Amino acid sequence: MVSLIVTTLVFASSAFDDEAEALAKARAFRQVAATANGTYLNHYEPAFELRDSEHDSNQYVFNFKDGRVRLRRSDHLIIGFSFSPADANWPPPDTWDSQNAVGDVAAQALAEQYIAASGWSQLCVLKSLLRGVAGGDMAYIMSYAPQYNNVNFHPHDKISLTIEYHSGRLLMLARTIELPNPPASLTPSITLESALYYFLVHLSSEYGVTHINLDAADLVIWNPKPWEINTESNTLPQSVLGMIGTNESTLVYCLAASQPSTGQTVKADIAAFGGYVDPQSGTVWSVKRYSPFGRGGRPGLLRWDLGVGAITVSNGKQAIEVKEADVDQVFAPRTFTPSSKIVLRRAKVVVVIEYDRTSGLIRTSQNEMHSYGKPSDNLKRALDQLTR
Repeated sequence: MVSLIVTTLVFASSAFDDEAEALAKARAFRQVAATANGTYLNHYEPAFELRDSEHDSNQYVFNFKDGRVRLRRSDHLIIGFSFSPADANWPPPDTWDSQNAVGDVAAQALAEQYIAASGWSQLCVLKSLLRGVAGGDMAYIMSYAPQYNNVNFHPHDKISLTIEYHSGRLLMLARTIELPNPPASLTPSITLESALYYFLVHLSSEYGVTHINLDAADLVIWNPKPWEINTESNTLPQSVLGMIGTNESTLVYCLAASQPSTGQTVKADIAAFGGYVDPQSGTVWSVKRYSPFGRGGRPGLLRWDLGVGAITVSNGKQAIEVKEADVDQVFAPRTFTPSSKIVLRRAKVVVVIEYDRTSGLIRTSQNEMHSYGKPSDNLKRALDQLTR
């Protein structure tokens, strides 16, 4: 009985000490965030007193009057942070105040200092930096992708940060509590351009979508989640489906795209698509349609007004980039003998086209309507090469 009591007391003391250490780290991190790592000094001090806590078996959660800190129990890694200083500007300015902003470079440097101060040691890379309103003030809204051996983890494992525009103070940090175990092999057998080809041909045949704006395309480490998969129609192998609910992962090409409205006026996108392509075989594992949202218009024919610039064309097996290429809008020819489908990409604009070697023209189709274009000579040579 005495031994049991001593053991219980020791355990309780250890747990109390661990919580105290976590709280100390939470307070120290709040000080770093509130002073922009010592570069912004003002009269406002973050609240020191703890209002309450919401711990569970995986995390410590400390609530302060002006914010919250979440730490992973196992190692006190900070996985969530919010800060609402009482001196934040309200209402926010109507437009971005470049003169008083810390600047993109400084904001990125601060973001990486905050990530390091949170206890994160794994390499991560900046994926997006936006400027907008957050937390009642103008802010830099940033996203980082953790990496393993130069391969990004899936976007749902990203690190998100919001940084106050004029001070550099950290207003928000969020990340997944645990990264999945990387797969044994991180070497794909097909290129990203091939994966994009198979993805867009799938959109064309299954959804009638021949023109998209590519929002993201990346080779990633993926622990699949049920809400990311088209449960009604997919070709995911059982070995990948079996990873759901575990910490295992697979290599995959992850693609996100939106179907734009086309025509005389600019309207909201019609739909969004998320897709996963097997990096070894090119099989489209799953494509999920998110639609409708907003007040999207109707799909229309693409106008060949891409402008002069680099264009990549692909037949799934080979991709050719043509610099300073262009396509001119032309009237429909009397006859058009199409080749197999080719995917044409200019920056984020991606189109399924057909090519007629005889006339030298290309066309894209939508709802049995066609739009014809005449490729520049250097682009025509690439199309001839792909359709030999």
